[in-house]
Amino acid sequence: MVSFVKNYNYLNYKCHIDQILSKLSIAGFVIRQLFNTLNLKTSQMAYFAYFHSIIRYGIIFWGNATNSCMIFKLRKRVIRVMSGAEPRASCRRLFRKLEILPFPCQYTLSLMLFIIDKPNNFQTGLEMCGLHTRSKNQLFILIANLTNVQKGITYSGIKIYNSLPSNTLTLKSPN
Repeated sequence: MVSFVKNYNYLNYKCHIDQILSKLSIAGFVIRQLFNTLNLKTSQMAYFAYFHSIIRYGIIFWGNATNSCMIFKLRKRVIRVMSGAEPRASCRRLFRKLEILPFPCQYTLSLMLFIIDKPNNFQTGLEMCGLHTRSKNQLFILIANLTNVQKGITYSGIKIYNSLPSNTLTLKSPN
């Protein structure tokens, strides 16, 4: 029991990211093998079905982790293979060409979808103080000094949500 408590202080997503990397490596190999036989549209469909689905699963939990940059690098390698680009070519235009969001944008989108889908879990400035101020539509965020809390889903999601332009904060969920 003591060893569990001792290891709990070092809780991180390294093991989970390593598992995701092994799955993504296999998916990348499959996409690389299909590159010569499929056209761009079909390989894009294979990417979204196999590679992208692995990345999207639980990204709001591990997307802010230190080791997530390894997934970003592997993803760029697969994008280059799908496009037939050189191994060290810039991926900026390739992401646009394939209509794929870069990893930080995908993480941000997933966080915002989480926040918007669960509006009852968060309070706005208007609900907290009852005054019609400039920040009435922004979500209330508790002050936290712990890094683990600041890297968490709720804290990060609220900070990103509150940094959006004010005209987008009044939008409602598409449900």
